[in-house]
Parts: sequence; structure tokens; C-alpha cells
Amino acid sequence: MDGATPSSNSVSAMNLLRLHAFTGERKYREKAAAIFSRLSLYATRAPSAVSRLLCALDFATAASREVVLAGEMGRSDFEALRNAAFEGALWNRVIAHADEARSLEGLSPLVEGRATDGGAARAWVCEDFACRVPVTEPSELAAALHV
Repeated sequence: MDGATPSSNSVSAMNLLRLHAFTGERKYREKAAAIFSRLSLYATRAPSAVSRLLCALDFATAASREVVLAGEMGRSDFEALRNAAFEGALWNRVIAHADEARSLEGLSPLVEGRATDGGAARAWVCEDFACRVPVTEPSELAAALHV
């Protein structure tokens, strides 16, 4: 049951869905689906008891957006894009940083080949790993996220 502290099942389901969104590995989504299946009785009979699980279910069923930010943290162009990525009440999104050290490459196909190598910061908005053309302006990123 989810109370002031969410249940481990609810947190696990959301974490598994986010891992799927970052890596594209289907096994994470399947494990989250198994949690939903086991707890479906609670979700239908006492939804207020599993509020965090319902948030995870919403994440699983709604279109999610993957946002890839590339650039150097601290630079004004990167920070402006990062602020735009976190602005608003878009719950079904994940955000990855394609940094100059390429620290996430090999872990997430979202960031592969997207480092700026010292150039201007850029952002990609993706759905199921299909990414639109990169944007460099915060207003363009905000518009792409709210489509």
C-alpha cells in the first residue's frame, strides 16, 4: 500500500519503466507489467491505496517523452535548455545528458553520438527512441514538449 512513503512495488514499477525509457530494454517494461498484474486487484478495488502505483501505470500507458540534453553543464545555453526541459507539469518524461565525457554511451542509445564536443548546447525530444531534429532555443524545446 502507498502511504506517506510509497510502497516498494510502486517505486520498483516506476524505476523499471524509467530504465526501459533510458535503455530500450524490453525486460524492464515486462517486469513492471508483472507488478501491475499482481496488484491489479488493489488498483481496481482500492485505488487510493495504491496512488503511486497508479502514477507508474499512467507513465506506462501514456506517451512518454525522452529528452536528451547535450552540452556543458553550467554554460548559459545548456542551463537555459535544462530549465525548459524541467518546466511545466510534464510527468511522463525522462531526461538524459549527453555529456562531453560520453559517460552514458553504451548504457543508453538516447545519448549515443549526441555530445556537442564544446559546441552550442542542443536538445532532442524523442518518443520510443525516435528523435526529432535537435533544437537550440529553450522556446523551441518547450514547444516540442507540449505538442
